[in-house]
Amino acid sequence: MLNPEDRQRGNLMEVVNKKHIDIMLKELIYKYRSVILILLAVIFLLGARLLAVDHFRHGAEKNAMPAISGGNTIELSQLDLLRANALLVYLDREPEVNIDTNMSVLYLKPGELLSKQTLRYIRKSGGPTILLSGDPTVSARAWMLFAQKGIANLFILAGEEDIENFKYKFRPDTITVR
Repeated sequence: MLNPEDRQRGNLMEVVNKKHIDIMLKELIYKYRSVILILLAVIFLLGARLLAVDHFRHGAEKNAMPAISGGNTIELSQLDLLRANALLVYLDREPEVNIDTNMSVLYLKPGELLSKQTLRYIRKSGGPTILLSGDPTVSARAWMLFAQKGIANLFILAGEEDIENFKYKFRPDTITVR
């Protein structure tokens, strides 16, 4: 059994050990304060980046499936079926195709594609969104960006010509002799 003096000595040793540990910890923090601050800043920035709203929502595979199957295009003749609450988005300054429609129309410049106001307006439209441009690549790029942002029911208005069929057969300009 321990007598009261030994108990006091044991308590005193515990207090001395705690103070010694506190002093060592403070010295360690003071010595490596710059490294600790950098690590905390990196952790904060990573957390802020992960919680940001501006990420793409789906992978490229899921977004590419409608484009491969041709489900992302709509013909001019099919446009009459979607008149109810469709949104027609012109991606050029001046529309090259004159469409007589009662649909909502939105004119966009390339710099306005991913603005918060544009995305909010397209999401609130509620119906199908139809992209139209004089250059088919502009419509395809806009479709991919909007699809990656999670906008559903999105179509490209197909023109009269099929851009995949070439008019002339490829012939190399040099002749090789064997």
